[in-house]
Amino acid sequence: MTLLTLINENIYMKRISFSPLAMLVALIIGLMTVSCSKKSELLDTIPADVKCVAMMDVKGMLENAGAKFTSEGIEVPEALNGTDVSGLITLGKLHAAGACDISEIALIVYGKQELVFTFFVTDWEKFKTITSSLNWEEGNDGYTEGRVNGVPVLSDGTQCWMVIGSNPYETVNSLRESAKKEPISKLAGISGVLESDHLLNLALSQMTYGDTDNNTAQQLTVWQTLSASVSDNKIVATAQSMKGDGEKSTVKGMQHINPAVLSYVPANFNFALAAGFTPEFDWATATSALSSMFARNFQMQGAIAMLTPFLKAIDGTVLLAAGPSSEESYKDLDPSGWQFLLMAHLPQERINQVMTMIRGSLAQNGISPIDERDGVMTIPQYGMEFHVGNVDGYLALSNIPFENTRQNSLAPMFVNKDAAMTLEIPSLQLFSESAPAYGLKIKVEMGESEGKAEISLPGAKLPILETLLNTIYDK
Repeated sequence: MTLLTLINENIYMKRISFSPLAMLVALIIGLMTVSCSKKSELLDTIPADVKCVAMMDVKGMLENAGAKFTSEGIEVPEALNGTDVSGLITLGKLHAAGACDISEIALIVYGKQELVFTFFVTDWEKFKTITSSLNWEEGNDGYTEGRVNGVPVLSDGTQCWMVIGSNPYETVNSLRESAKKEPISKLAGISGVLESDHLLNLALSQMTYGDTDNNTAQQLTVWQTLSASVSDNKIVATAQSMKGDGEKSTVKGMQHINPAVLSYVPANFNFALAAGFTPEFDWATATSALSSMFARNFQMQGAIAMLTPFLKAIDGTVLLAAGPSSEESYKDLDPSGWQFLLMAHLPQERINQVMTMIRGSLAQNGISPIDERDGVMTIPQYGMEFHVGNVDGYLALSNIPFENTRQNSLAPMFVNKDAAMTLEIPSLQLFSESAPAYGLKIKVEMGESEGKAEISLPGAKLPILETLLNTIYDK
Protein backbone atom coordinates (compact mmCIF):
# COMPACT_ATOMS: atom_id res chain seq x y z
CA MET A 1 0.00 0.00 0.00
CA THR A 2 1.36 3.38 -0.93
CA LEU A 3 0.47 6.92 0.01
CA LEU A 4 -1.55 7.23 -3.19
CA THR A 5 -4.17 4.82 -1.86
CA LEU A 6 -5.08 7.33 0.82
CA ILE A 7 -5.81 10.37 -1.31
CA ASN A 8 -9.36 11.71 -1.37
CA GLU A 9 -11.75 14.60 -1.21
CA ASN A 10 -15.10 15.17 0.54
CA ILE A 11 -18.04 16.98 -1.07
CA TYR A 12 -20.58 18.27 1.44
CA MET A 13 -24.12 18.40 -0.03
CA LYS A 14 -26.25 20.99 1.68
CA ARG A 15 -29.98 20.33 1.87
CA ILE A 16 -31.53 23.63 0.85
CA SER A 17 -34.87 24.13 -0.90
CA PHE A 18 -34.66 26.13 -4.12
CA SER A 19 -37.10 27.37 -6.71
CA PRO A 20 -36.36 25.99 -10.21
CA LEU A 21 -34.72 29.30 -11.24
CA ALA A 22 -32.71 29.50 -8.04
CA MET A 23 -31.61 25.89 -8.50
CA LEU A 24 -30.45 26.65 -12.06
CA VAL A 25 -28.46 29.70 -10.92
CA ALA A 26 -26.97 27.73 -8.03
CA LEU A 27 -25.98 24.92 -10.40
CA ILE A 28 -24.22 27.29 -12.80
CA ILE A 29 -22.37 29.02 -9.97
CA GLY A 30 -21.50 25.65 -8.46
CA LEU A 31 -20.04 24.36 -11.72
CA MET A 32 -17.94 27.51 -12.01
CA THR A 33 -16.58 27.35 -8.48
CA VAL A 34 -16.65 23.68 -7.49
CA SER A 35 -12.88 23.19 -7.50
CA CYS A 36 -12.37 26.23 -5.31
CA SER A 37 -15.17 25.47 -2.87
CA LYS A 38 -13.98 21.91 -2.24
CA LYS A 39 -10.43 22.99 -1.73
CA SER A 40 -11.61 25.76 0.57
CA GLU A 41 -13.26 23.20 2.84
CA LEU A 42 -9.98 21.34 3.17
CA LEU A 43 -8.13 24.61 3.79
CA ASP A 44 -10.57 25.31 6.62
CA THR A 45 -8.94 22.40 8.47
CA ILE A 46 -5.38 23.70 8.02
CA PRO A 47 -4.09 26.37 10.43
CA ALA A 48 -2.59 29.60 9.16
CA ASP A 49 0.57 29.16 11.24
CA VAL A 50 1.90 26.25 9.17
CA LYS A 51 5.39 26.56 7.75
CA CYS A 52 4.40 25.19 4.37
CA VAL A 53 1.29 23.81 2.69
CA ALA A 54 0.90 22.25 -0.75
CA MET A 55 -2.28 21.25 -2.56
CA MET A 56 -1.77 18.50 -5.15
CA ASP A 57 -4.06 17.20 -7.90
CA VAL A 58 -2.75 13.65 -7.93
CA LYS A 59 -5.41 12.46 -10.40
CA GLY A 60 -4.34 15.15 -12.86
CA MET A 61 -0.67 14.31 -12.36
CA LEU A 62 -1.29 10.63 -13.07
CA GLU A 63 -3.44 11.39 -16.12
CA ASN A 64 -0.69 13.62 -17.48
CA ALA A 65 1.70 10.73 -16.88
CA GLY A 66 -0.39 8.36 -19.03
CA ALA A 67 -2.81 6.80 -16.52
CA LYS A 68 -6.49 6.41 -17.44
CA PHE A 69 -9.28 6.33 -14.86
CA THR A 70 -12.34 4.27 -15.73
CA SER A 71 -15.58 3.21 -14.05
CA GLU A 72 -13.79 0.02 -13.06
CA GLY A 73 -10.61 1.53 -11.70
CA ILE A 74 -7.38 2.62 -13.35
CA GLU A 75 -5.34 1.67 -16.41
CA VAL A 76 -1.78 2.26 -15.31
CA PRO A 77 0.80 3.86 -17.62
CA GLU A 78 2.75 1.47 -19.82
CA ALA A 79 5.94 2.57 -18.08
CA LEU A 80 4.75 0.83 -14.91
CA ASN A 81 4.14 -2.58 -16.51
CA GLY A 82 6.14 -5.16 -14.59
CA THR A 83 6.33 -3.03 -11.43
CA ASP A 84 4.35 -3.19 -8.19
CA VAL A 85 1.25 -1.10 -8.97
CA SER A 86 -0.92 -2.37 -6.11
CA GLY A 87 -1.10 1.13 -4.66
CA LEU A 88 -2.37 2.57 -7.95
CA ILE A 89 -4.86 -0.26 -8.33
CA THR A 90 -6.30 0.57 -4.91
CA LEU A 91 -6.33 4.22 -5.84
CA GLY A 92 -8.37 3.42 -8.95
CA LYS A 93 -10.82 1.38 -6.92
CA LEU A 94 -11.33 4.21 -4.45
CA HIS A 95 -12.02 6.61 -7.28
CA ALA A 96 -14.35 4.26 -9.16
CA ALA A 97 -16.32 3.39 -6.01
CA GLY A 98 -16.85 7.04 -5.13
CA ALA A 99 -15.03 6.51 -1.86
CA CYS A 100 -12.90 9.53 -2.66
CA ASP A 101 -12.09 12.04 -5.37
CA ILE A 102 -8.34 11.85 -5.79
CA SER A 103 -7.94 15.33 -7.23
CA GLU A 104 -6.82 16.83 -3.91
CA ILE A 105 -4.39 16.10 -1.14
CA ALA A 106 -2.79 18.59 1.22
CA LEU A 107 0.81 18.31 2.39
CA ILE A 108 1.64 20.32 5.51
CA VAL A 109 4.87 21.12 7.30
CA TYR A 110 3.90 22.03 10.84
CA GLY A 111 5.39 22.59 14.28
CA LYS A 112 8.85 21.13 14.80
CA GLN A 113 9.16 19.76 11.24
CA GLU A 114 6.15 17.44 11.40
CA LEU A 115 5.09 16.30 7.94
CA VAL A 116 1.36 15.72 7.54
CA PHE A 117 -0.71 14.53 4.58
CA THR A 118 -4.44 15.17 4.92
CA PHE A 119 -7.53 14.67 2.75
CA PHE A 120 -11.30 14.22 3.01
CA VAL A 121 -13.16 10.91 2.90
CA THR A 122 -16.40 10.79 0.89
CA ASP A 123 -17.65 7.36 1.96
CA TRP A 124 -15.88 6.05 5.04
CA GLU A 125 -17.21 2.48 4.91
CA LYS A 126 -16.19 2.02 1.27
CA PHE A 127 -12.87 3.68 1.96
CA LYS A 128 -12.15 1.48 4.96
CA THR A 129 -13.10 -1.68 3.06
CA ILE A 130 -10.95 -0.91 0.02
CA THR A 131 -7.99 0.07 2.22
CA SER A 132 -8.39 -2.90 4.59
CA SER A 133 -4.67 -3.68 4.26
CA LEU A 134 -4.05 -0.68 6.53
CA ASN A 135 -5.43 -2.85 9.35
CA TRP A 136 -7.78 -0.22 10.73
CA GLU A 137 -8.50 -0.44 14.44
CA GLU A 138 -9.95 1.74 17.17
CA GLY A 139 -7.45 4.36 18.28
CA ASN A 140 -7.37 7.13 20.87
CA ASP A 141 -9.41 10.33 21.08
CA GLY A 142 -12.18 8.93 18.89
CA TYR A 143 -9.95 8.26 15.88
CA THR A 144 -9.61 5.09 13.83
CA GLU A 145 -5.95 4.23 13.27
CA GLY A 146 -4.25 2.43 10.40
CA ARG A 147 -0.69 2.00 9.14
CA VAL A 148 0.96 2.54 5.74
CA ASN A 149 4.43 1.02 5.70
CA GLY A 150 4.62 1.62 9.44
CA VAL A 151 3.46 5.26 9.20
CA PRO A 152 0.35 6.01 11.29
CA VAL A 153 -2.85 7.20 9.63
CA LEU A 154 -5.71 8.64 11.68
CA SER A 155 -9.31 9.20 10.59
CA ASP A 156 -12.44 10.58 12.18
CA GLY A 157 -14.60 9.13 9.39
CA THR A 158 -14.63 12.29 7.28
CA GLN A 159 -10.95 13.19 7.08
CA CYS A 160 -7.63 11.34 7.20
CA TRP A 161 -4.22 12.47 8.45
CA MET A 162 -0.93 10.69 7.79
CA VAL A 163 1.70 11.98 10.23
CA ILE A 164 5.44 11.51 9.77
CA GLY A 165 7.93 12.34 12.48
CA SER A 166 5.98 12.83 15.69
CA ASN A 167 3.13 11.67 17.94
CA PRO A 168 0.21 11.53 15.46
CA TYR A 169 -2.49 12.23 18.03
CA GLU A 170 -0.77 15.30 19.46
CA THR A 171 -0.04 16.66 15.97
CA VAL A 172 -3.55 16.12 14.58
CA ASN A 173 -5.26 17.54 17.66
CA SER A 174 -2.96 20.56 17.57
CA LEU A 175 -3.66 21.10 13.87
CA ARG A 176 -7.40 20.98 14.40
CA GLU A 177 -7.37 23.29 17.41
CA SER A 178 -5.15 25.83 15.65
CA ALA A 179 -7.33 25.69 12.54
CA LYS A 180 -10.40 26.55 14.61
CA LYS A 181 -8.66 29.72 15.81
CA GLU A 182 -7.35 30.83 12.42
CA PRO A 183 -7.51 28.58 9.34
CA ILE A 184 -5.35 29.32 6.34
CA SER A 185 -8.54 29.85 4.34
CA LYS A 186 -8.85 33.20 6.16
CA LEU A 187 -5.66 34.42 4.49
CA ALA A 188 -7.30 35.64 1.29
CA GLY A 189 -4.15 35.86 -0.80
CA ILE A 190 -2.69 32.51 0.21
CA SER A 191 -5.95 30.59 0.00
CA GLY A 192 -6.53 32.12 -3.45
CA VAL A 193 -3.28 30.57 -4.66
CA LEU A 194 -3.89 27.22 -2.98
CA GLU A 195 -7.41 27.01 -4.45
CA SER A 196 -6.29 27.80 -8.01
CA ASP A 197 -6.68 25.21 -10.75
CA HIS A 198 -3.17 23.75 -11.08
CA LEU A 199 -1.59 20.34 -10.56
CA LEU A 200 0.42 21.75 -7.66
CA ASN A 201 -0.05 24.84 -5.50
CA LEU A 202 2.38 25.62 -2.71
CA ALA A 203 2.75 28.34 -0.08
CA LEU A 204 5.83 28.72 2.11
CA SER A 205 5.80 31.07 5.07
CA GLN A 206 8.83 33.33 5.04
CA MET A 207 8.84 33.04 8.82
CA THR A 208 10.31 29.60 8.17
CA TYR A 209 13.65 31.28 7.53
CA GLY A 210 13.62 32.90 10.96
CA ASP A 211 12.67 31.58 14.38
CA THR A 212 10.21 28.89 13.39
CA ASP A 213 9.15 28.32 17.00
CA ASN A 214 7.58 31.79 16.91
CA ASN A 215 5.97 31.40 13.48
CA THR A 216 2.77 33.44 13.66
CA ALA A 217 -0.33 33.46 11.50
CA GLN A 218 -0.49 37.19 10.89
CA GLN A 219 -1.98 38.72 7.78
CA LEU A 220 1.28 40.63 7.28
CA THR A 221 3.47 37.51 7.20
CA VAL A 222 5.19 37.26 3.80
CA TRP A 223 4.69 34.03 1.87
CA GLN A 224 6.43 32.59 -1.16
CA THR A 225 3.87 30.88 -3.39
CA LEU A 226 4.19 28.61 -6.41
CA SER A 227 1.69 27.07 -8.82
CA ALA A 228 2.66 24.46 -11.41
CA SER A 229 0.85 22.73 -14.26
CA VAL A 230 1.50 21.28 -17.70
CA SER A 231 0.93 23.65 -20.64
CA ASP A 232 2.00 23.19 -24.29
CA ASN A 233 3.86 20.06 -23.19
CA LYS A 234 5.94 22.05 -20.70
CA ILE A 235 5.97 22.07 -16.94
CA VAL A 236 5.13 25.69 -16.20
CA ALA A 237 5.42 27.18 -12.72
CA THR A 238 4.62 30.70 -11.56
CA ALA A 239 5.82 32.12 -8.26
CA GLN A 240 4.79 35.16 -6.24
CA SER A 241 5.86 36.83 -3.05
CA MET A 242 2.90 38.17 -1.09
CA LYS A 243 1.49 38.93 2.31
CA GLY A 244 -1.28 36.79 3.76
CA ASP A 245 -3.93 39.21 2.56
CA GLY A 246 -2.66 39.01 -1.04
CA GLU A 247 -0.69 42.26 -1.17
CA LYS A 248 2.36 41.71 -3.36
CA SER A 249 5.68 41.87 -1.57
CA THR A 250 8.68 43.01 -3.55
CA VAL A 251 12.15 41.65 -2.89
CA LYS A 252 14.23 44.53 -1.57
CA GLY A 253 17.66 45.14 -2.99
CA MET A 254 17.00 43.89 -6.55
CA GLN A 255 17.31 45.75 -9.84
CA HIS A 256 17.18 44.93 -13.55
CA ILE A 257 20.01 42.90 -15.06
CA ASN A 258 22.41 44.97 -17.15
CA PRO A 259 22.19 43.27 -20.58
CA ALA A 260 25.60 44.65 -21.56
CA VAL A 261 27.34 41.81 -19.69
CA LEU A 262 25.67 39.30 -21.99
CA SER A 263 27.93 40.44 -24.83
CA TYR A 264 30.72 38.57 -23.03
CA VAL A 265 28.85 35.23 -23.27
CA PRO A 266 30.02 33.03 -26.20
CA ALA A 267 27.51 31.38 -28.54
CA ASN A 268 28.46 27.87 -27.36
CA PHE A 269 27.51 28.60 -23.74
CA ASN A 270 24.26 26.81 -22.87
CA PHE A 271 23.96 27.86 -19.24
CA ALA A 272 23.58 31.37 -17.89
CA LEU A 273 22.42 32.74 -14.54
CA ALA A 274 22.21 36.46 -13.81
CA ALA A 275 20.69 38.75 -11.18
CA GLY A 276 20.74 42.43 -10.42
CA PHE A 277 21.49 43.52 -6.83
CA THR A 278 21.77 46.74 -4.87
CA PRO A 279 23.64 47.15 -1.56
CA GLU A 280 20.24 46.96 0.21
CA PHE A 281 19.83 43.28 -0.66
CA ASP A 282 19.50 41.05 2.42
CA TRP A 283 22.64 38.94 2.13
CA ALA A 284 22.46 38.15 5.84
CA THR A 285 19.68 35.60 5.30
CA ALA A 286 21.62 33.83 2.55
CA THR A 287 24.93 33.76 4.43
CA SER A 288 23.16 32.63 7.60
CA ALA A 289 21.62 29.72 5.72
CA LEU A 290 25.03 28.79 4.29
CA SER A 291 26.61 28.99 7.73
CA SER A 292 23.96 26.63 9.09
CA MET A 293 24.64 24.16 6.25
CA PHE A 294 28.35 24.14 7.05
CA ALA A 295 28.07 24.50 10.82
CA ARG A 296 30.94 22.07 11.46
CA ASN A 297 33.15 23.10 8.56
CA PHE A 298 35.37 25.82 10.01
CA GLN A 299 37.15 26.46 6.71
CA MET A 300 33.84 27.10 4.97
CA GLN A 301 32.69 29.27 7.86
CA GLY A 302 35.82 31.36 7.44
CA ALA A 303 35.33 31.63 3.69
CA ILE A 304 31.72 32.80 4.18
CA ALA A 305 32.82 35.40 6.71
CA MET A 306 35.50 36.69 4.34
CA LEU A 307 33.10 36.74 1.38
CA THR A 308 30.22 38.52 3.14
CA PRO A 309 31.60 42.11 2.96
CA PHE A 310 32.11 41.72 -0.79
CA LEU A 311 28.60 40.37 -1.30
CA LYS A 312 27.16 43.33 0.57
CA ALA A 313 29.13 45.68 -1.69
CA ILE A 314 27.62 44.32 -4.93
CA ASP A 315 25.80 47.08 -6.78
CA GLY A 316 24.70 45.80 -10.15
CA THR A 317 24.63 42.57 -12.12
CA VAL A 318 26.14 39.23 -11.17
CA LEU A 319 26.53 36.78 -14.05
CA LEU A 320 27.58 33.14 -14.16
CA ALA A 321 27.68 31.42 -17.53
CA ALA A 322 29.20 28.20 -18.81
CA GLY A 323 29.36 25.88 -21.78
CA PRO A 324 31.23 22.87 -23.19
CA SER A 325 34.33 23.40 -25.29
CA SER A 326 33.16 20.44 -27.45
CA GLU A 327 30.49 17.72 -27.42
CA GLU A 328 33.01 15.37 -25.83
CA SER A 329 32.93 17.57 -22.71
CA TYR A 330 29.54 16.11 -21.78
CA LYS A 331 30.91 12.58 -21.49
CA ASP A 332 34.02 13.66 -19.58
CA LEU A 333 33.12 16.20 -16.90
CA ASP A 334 36.74 17.24 -16.40
CA PRO A 335 36.72 21.03 -15.73
CA SER A 336 39.31 21.58 -18.44
CA GLY A 337 36.67 20.63 -21.02
CA TRP A 338 34.31 23.36 -19.89
CA GLN A 339 34.43 27.11 -20.28
CA PHE A 340 32.96 29.51 -17.74
CA LEU A 341 32.52 33.20 -17.04
CA LEU A 342 31.80 34.93 -13.71
CA MET A 343 31.21 38.69 -13.45
CA ALA A 344 30.08 40.78 -10.47
CA HIS A 345 29.67 44.55 -10.43
CA LEU A 346 31.54 46.04 -7.45
CA PRO A 347 32.91 49.43 -6.44
CA GLN A 348 36.43 49.98 -7.75
CA GLU A 349 37.92 49.89 -4.25
CA ARG A 350 36.45 46.45 -3.60
CA ILE A 351 37.80 45.15 -6.90
CA ASN A 352 41.22 46.51 -5.98
CA GLN A 353 41.02 44.74 -2.59
CA VAL A 354 40.19 41.41 -4.23
CA MET A 355 42.98 41.77 -6.78
CA THR A 356 45.45 42.58 -3.98
CA MET A 357 44.32 39.46 -2.09
CA ILE A 358 44.76 37.33 -5.22
CA ARG A 359 48.25 38.65 -5.87
CA GLY A 360 49.22 37.99 -2.26
CA SER A 361 47.85 34.45 -2.40
CA LEU A 362 49.66 33.72 -5.67
CA ALA A 363 52.95 35.02 -4.28
CA GLN A 364 52.64 32.84 -1.16
CA ASN A 365 52.18 29.80 -3.36
CA GLY A 366 55.00 30.67 -5.74
CA ILE A 367 52.72 31.36 -8.69
CA SER A 368 53.29 34.25 -11.05
CA PRO A 369 50.81 35.58 -13.65
CA ILE A 370 51.97 34.93 -17.19
CA ASP A 371 50.44 38.19 -18.30
CA GLU A 372 48.95 41.28 -16.67
CA ARG A 373 47.57 44.19 -18.64
CA ASP A 374 44.47 46.40 -18.81
CA GLY A 375 43.65 45.41 -15.22
CA VAL A 376 43.44 41.67 -16.05
CA MET A 377 45.81 38.90 -14.93
CA THR A 378 46.26 35.58 -16.74
CA ILE A 379 47.13 32.79 -14.32
CA PRO A 380 48.15 29.22 -15.31
CA GLN A 381 46.48 26.65 -13.07
CA TYR A 382 45.01 23.13 -13.36
CA GLY A 383 46.00 22.86 -17.01
CA MET A 384 44.07 26.02 -17.91
CA GLU A 385 44.63 29.73 -18.10
CA PHE A 386 42.44 31.75 -15.73
CA HIS A 387 41.74 35.38 -16.51
CA VAL A 388 40.81 37.60 -13.56
CA GLY A 389 40.55 41.34 -13.17
CA ASN A 390 38.55 44.54 -13.62
CA VAL A 391 36.42 44.35 -16.76
CA ASP A 392 34.15 47.37 -17.38
CA GLY A 393 33.65 47.86 -13.63
CA TYR A 394 33.08 44.15 -12.98
CA LEU A 395 35.24 41.78 -11.01
CA ALA A 396 35.54 39.08 -13.64
CA LEU A 397 36.91 35.53 -13.67
CA SER A 398 36.99 33.22 -16.66
CA ASN A 399 39.03 30.50 -18.34
CA ILE A 400 38.58 32.18 -21.73
CA PRO A 401 39.71 35.70 -22.73
CA PHE A 402 37.23 38.52 -22.10
CA GLU A 403 35.58 39.80 -25.28
CA ASN A 404 32.47 41.98 -25.39
CA THR A 405 31.58 41.32 -29.04
CA ARG A 406 30.05 37.88 -28.62
CA GLN A 407 26.50 36.94 -29.55
CA ASN A 408 24.48 34.40 -27.56
CA SER A 409 20.89 33.41 -28.36
CA LEU A 410 20.17 33.06 -24.63
CA ALA A 411 20.59 36.78 -24.03
CA PRO A 412 17.12 38.21 -24.88
CA MET A 413 15.33 36.55 -21.96
CA PHE A 414 17.50 38.47 -19.47
CA VAL A 415 16.36 41.92 -20.58
CA ASN A 416 14.12 43.81 -18.10
CA LYS A 417 14.40 41.02 -15.52
CA ASP A 418 15.71 41.17 -11.96
CA ALA A 419 16.97 37.60 -12.23
CA ALA A 420 16.98 34.91 -14.89
CA MET A 421 18.46 31.52 -15.65
CA THR A 422 18.55 29.39 -18.76
CA LEU A 423 19.90 25.92 -19.51
CA GLU A 424 19.74 24.10 -22.83
CA ILE A 425 21.03 20.59 -23.52
CA PRO A 426 20.28 19.40 -27.07
CA SER A 427 20.28 15.69 -26.17
CA LEU A 428 20.83 13.74 -22.96
CA GLN A 429 22.72 11.19 -25.03
CA LEU A 430 25.60 13.64 -25.03
CA PHE A 431 26.22 12.46 -21.46
CA SER A 432 25.77 8.76 -22.22
CA GLU A 433 24.74 6.72 -25.27
CA SER A 434 22.26 4.84 -23.06
CA ALA A 435 20.52 8.07 -22.01
CA PRO A 436 17.33 9.30 -23.72
CA ALA A 437 17.72 11.09 -27.04
CA TYR A 438 15.53 14.03 -26.04
CA GLY A 439 17.01 17.23 -24.69
CA LEU A 440 16.37 19.45 -21.69
CA LYS A 441 15.44 23.12 -21.64
CA ILE A 442 14.91 25.18 -18.48
CA LYS A 443 14.00 28.86 -18.37
CA VAL A 444 13.54 30.87 -15.18
CA GLU A 445 12.86 34.60 -14.92
CA MET A 446 11.97 36.86 -12.00
CA GLY A 447 10.64 40.38 -11.62
CA GLU A 448 9.95 42.48 -8.54
CA SER A 449 7.49 40.09 -6.90
CA GLU A 450 6.75 37.41 -9.49
CA GLY A 451 8.65 34.68 -11.25
CA LYS A 452 8.08 32.07 -13.92
CA ALA A 453 9.80 28.82 -14.81
CA GLU A 454 9.41 26.49 -17.78
CA ILE A 455 10.81 22.99 -18.23
CA SER A 456 10.56 21.18 -21.56
CA LEU A 457 12.08 18.10 -23.17
CA PRO A 458 12.79 18.95 -26.84
CA GLY A 459 12.61 15.90 -29.07
CA ALA A 460 10.49 13.78 -26.70
CA LYS A 461 7.69 11.87 -28.45
CA LEU A 462 5.35 11.52 -25.45
CA PRO A 463 3.79 14.13 -23.13
CA ILE A 464 6.33 15.49 -20.66
CA LEU A 465 5.13 13.76 -17.47
CA GLU A 466 4.67 10.47 -19.29
CA THR A 467 8.15 10.87 -20.75
CA LEU A 468 9.61 11.43 -17.30
CA LEU A 469 7.77 8.39 -15.93
CA ASN A 470 9.05 6.25 -18.81
CA THR A 471 12.57 7.53 -18.16
CA ILE A 472 12.40 6.76 -14.44
CA TYR A 473 11.33 3.18 -15.14
CA ASP A 474 13.63 2.88 -18.17
CA LYS A 475 10.88 2.11 -20.66
